[in-house]
Amino acid sequence: MAAPRVDEIRAVVVAALTGLSGWTESRVHYDLLSTDTDSLLHRSFAVALPETVITDPRRRNHVRGSEPGMLVRTQILTRWVHRLRADNQRADTATAYQEELTGLQAVASAVVTGIGPITPERITRRAVGDGTWHLTEIEWACSHVYAAHDPTP
Repeated sequence: MAAPRVDEIRAVVVAALTGLSGWTESRVHYDLLSTDTDSLLHRSFAVALPETVITDPRRRNHVRGSEPGMLVRTQILTRWVHRLRADNQRADTATAYQEELTGLQAVASAVVTGIGPITPERITRRAVGDGTWHLTEIEWACSHVYAAHDPTP
């Protein structure tokens, strides 16, 4: 079985979140979600994989039966927005926290053949725009084999 590509890992995370009722992937790039509040959509999200760190390029490694290659750790970032009504921001924030938990569970239970678990590492939250949006950002990581690689010269 081939080692998973980074775009395949991203696709699994996107599928886990789009499988949630009412959630849609944003049309804008991860870095731009929340910078232009006119383009925000309630329960929209974005996913980015900004970094893959090679943990040991010299060793052949196996992760859940995948082919030999370099063992790496890939960072996954998710960002989503929840609308806050001016007359009910506390209740809407509580709902945003519950949806955060739902998103956490969906991504953490996603399965990608050939990688270790997708593990949350950090969660940040803040109001954006004029205070009518709640932004949740979660940093994840997973270990996997990256590209077949024969370390012997």
